[in-house]
Amino acid sequence: MRIKLSVTSCAALVLLSAGAASASTVAMQFTGGSGDNIFQNVMAGWRFTTNNQITIDNLGVYDPTGNGFVSAHQVGIWDSVGNLLGTATVPTGTGGTLVNGFRYTPLAPLTLPGGQLFTIAAFYGPQGDFIQTFNAVVTTDGSINYVDRATSATAVFAFPLNFNTSNLAGDFGPDFTIARGAAGTPEPASFLLLGLGLVTVSAFRRKR
Repeated sequence: MRIKLSVTSCAALVLLSAGAASASTVAMQFTGGSGDNIFQNVMAGWRFTTNNQITIDNLGVYDPTGNGFVSAHQVGIWDSVGNLLGTATVPTGTGGTLVNGFRYTPLAPLTLPGGQLFTIAAFYGPQGDFIQTFNAVVTTDGSINYVDRATSATAVFAFPLNFNTSNLAGDFGPDFTIARGAAGTPEPASFLLLGLGLVTVSAFRRKR
């Protein structure tokens, strides 16, 4: 029996391959500035606005040496009035995935609407890990905008209450990744269902 695939079935196979290659984009990167590891019992992070809908799939913490952390760090995303929307903990040591100076851990996909203000912050407990605190130059993914730093002195994980732009950008701190296709563009895998619906397979027996 010979199996004959139509053009539409080939297109579906291409979409299947493309879906398997999906990736994420780092939300924020910075250069310059200075910091220290003396900060203890503090929430440190930053606020951002969304230009369009995004989906966050990893949360991370700055690890400039690549040697891992003295302590685990819980990271959270809050809305503008302090409601916790999602959280994950980057483990101690080198347990997270290191990408461009940040060590990430997966987050159950969290979709944020466009045109709103959000906060990301990480808890630094009694054993300090490094935080880049001020005078950094920030670049972000095109789907978000950096607003200002967020911080609070606290002995527990909590919404940071202080926001300011003094000493330029700082409190890095935490970061996140944005799922590709989440900002209003469907993943290639989303098209796969349509593609599979168009597959036509014709089979015929060749007489010898």
